[in-house]
Amino acid sequence: MEEKITINKKQNDFLMNYYEYSDLIKGIDFLNTLDILPDDPKILFDRIDKEIPDDFNLAIEKLNEISVNNTEFFIQIMALVDVLNGVNISSKDDLTNKLKKQKEQELYLEIFNTLKNIKNKK
Repeated sequence: MEEKITINKKQNDFLMNYYEYSDLIKGIDFLNTLDILPDDPKILFDRIDKEIPDDFNLAIEKLNEISVNNTEFFIQIMALVDVLNGVNISSKDDLTNKLKKQKEQELYLEIFNTLKNIKNKK
């Protein structure tokens, strides 16, 4: 895991004068969340597909079990949810209706890889 991006008090005070401050903090948090995820997101997606049942109630039970027995995996799942919730796809509803689960996964993998590439260029 890479070192977290942080700002010091002087930088914080300077940024407080700008309206974009909260967006910058959200951006820093977002980049730090990306660091939690593996470099190859397909491994995480495959593991989620394998270990998390499709049934909602069973999935909740399994996530509770994972949160206790495999904290690192659980944190990665939550980080992935956070990252994917931060991605804005204007036609997400249309895509969801048209694409099968595999196509959705490919789309998220593409978005994830794009975000990781942006993160690595900083």
